[in-house]
Amino acid sequence: KQPFASFNQRKLNDIHQDLSDAADSIKAGQMEILRELQICKGAKEYLPLVASRLGNVFPMLHAETQRLLARGEYFLAINQAEPDAMQPVVLDQAKACEHELLSRVFWPYIQKLFEEGVSEYPAHIPTNLPLIKYSKICRKSMTLGTYCWYLREDLHLRSWAKTVLHLDASLLEREAGWISERRNEAAHKADFRQYDAAIFQSRVYGHQGLLASLHSVGE
Repeated sequence: KQPFASFNQRKLNDIHQDLSDAADSIKAGQMEILRELQICKGAKEYLPLVASRLGNVFPMLHAETQRLLARGEYFLAINQAEPDAMQPVVLDQAKACEHELLSRVFWPYIQKLFEEGVSEYPAHIPTNLPLIKYSKICRKSMTLGTYCWYLREDLHLRSWAKTVLHLDASLLEREAGWISERRNEAAHKADFRQYDAAIFQSRVYGHQGLLASLHSVGE
């Protein structure tokens, strides 16, 4: 009886192992399918995630800003296998912040200057990156770094932002400057880790971050 019992136990063990191997194979196949689906999912599918992180601020953002933020989330999702290659996340979401700063502050300010007949701006402070020259917008000046400089140095712009938009130019300059520094790191470093990207996102999405500050109403 003992040999027969041992034989049955071996058969049961073999069957159990076969079933376990089959389950592992199915699970691996499912994971591969899920990975492929994740890759195929477009950036726009991440808009609800961005909206959940920004709350009431999200509907106030320009559509292009929303799209760039979602693209950052898309790259974060598909790049999990390369945790030190998070540069695309930061580059796209920094571009989103740059675009929102243009949309919320600089484009309305430039429109105001055009309505006043201004053909050169600024004329009151020296700069190699004017906003307006020969009655045209200087496209090369439309960068996050340039915006930081104007928010810090241009008293006319700072006053207008406070009185018309009820925004704190110093706060905007601080947050935009921090984002610009992180973007430059991402653009030039050989690696940019998940940890670094997480810190970047926590500040961008934060209640006192640039995006929230651009849509807050001062006292």
